[in-house]
Amino acid sequence: MISAATLLLLLATAAPDVEVRGLEVAFVDAAGAPVTDLSSDEVAIVENGTARATLSFRRDDRPLTLVLLVDSSQPVGNDFRLQFVDAVAQAIARLPEGTRYSLWTTGDRPTKVVDFTDDRGAAVGPLRRVFPQGGNRVLDAIVEAAAELRKTAEGARAAMLIVSGTGVGFTDVPRERVLDEGLRQPLRFLVLQVSDLGAPESGEVSRFDYEYVFQNLARRSGGRHEVVLSAMGVSKALPALAAELAAGYRLVYDALPGAKKRKLEIKVARPGVVARFGESQPAREP
Repeated sequence: MISAATLLLLLATAAPDVEVRGLEVAFVDAAGAPVTDLSSDEVAIVENGTARATLSFRRDDRPLTLVLLVDSSQPVGNDFRLQFVDAVAQAIARLPEGTRYSLWTTGDRPTKVVDFTDDRGAAVGPLRRVFPQGGNRVLDAIVEAAAELRKTAEGARAAMLIVSGTGVGFTDVPRERVLDEGLRQPLRFLVLQVSDLGAPESGEVSRFDYEYVFQNLARRSGGRHEVVLSAMGVSKALPALAAELAAGYRLVYDALPGAKKRKLEIKVARPGVVARFGESQPAREP
C-alpha cells in the first residue's frame, strides 16, 4: 500500500499508458450488516479478468449528504403513518455520524418537507403531518433531488435512500432520463420497493418502469435494490439499508489503460463478506 503523498504524485504525473481509477465500495456480511474493520490485505480487485494493484484502500469517513424520498401517494394509505413514519425515524438514527439529510415526499408532486439538517429528530413531526394523496411522483422526485445534491454536495460523498410502492404513478420524465440525471455524479442509491402498495395499471408509470429505474440506479451506483412483500417489512428493511451507508470504503487501483468496458470484481478473503460497488471513475485524490 502506497502513501497518500505518493499516490497524489502518481495522479499528477501518470503517463498516458497508466490509468488510475477509484471506487466507492460497501462491504456487508451474510446478514447484510456493515463490515467496518477490513484491511487492504483482505481485498483484491480484478478488472476484465486481470488482477490489478490496489494503490489505496481506506474507510470512507467523509461527511455524508443524503436525500430521503418517501412515497406518500394515495395507495400507501394508512400504511404511511402505521409503517413508514417510525421506520424513517429509525433509518435516520442509523445514518453515519455527521450526516446532513433532506426529506422529500412523492405523493401528488415531489415536495421537500425537511431541508438539509443534521438534526436526527427533525423528520418525524413533518412526516406525521403528511396526508397521503394523488399518484406517486417518485421518478420526478429522483431527478429534482439529484439536481439539488449536485449543488449541495458537489465533490462530496452523497446518497439517496428511497422507500416506494409501485402503485399509480405519474411522471414528466422518461425513465432513461431519470437514470441519466441520477447518475450524473457519484451518488449511491439504496431503494426499498414495497410490492403490494397499489396497482400501477391506471397511471403513466408501469411496474416494469419502476423496477427498471430502481434496479439500474442501484446496480450502476453500487447501491442496493431490495423488495419487501408488504408495508409491514419496511420497519426492518429500511433501517438496515440506512446502516449500509456506514460500511463505505474508498479504493483506488491501477486500471487497465484505455479499456472501453470494465468488468470489475472485488474478492474478499473474509468468509461471508461481499462487496457492493458501482462504476469506477478516474481517481482525483487518494
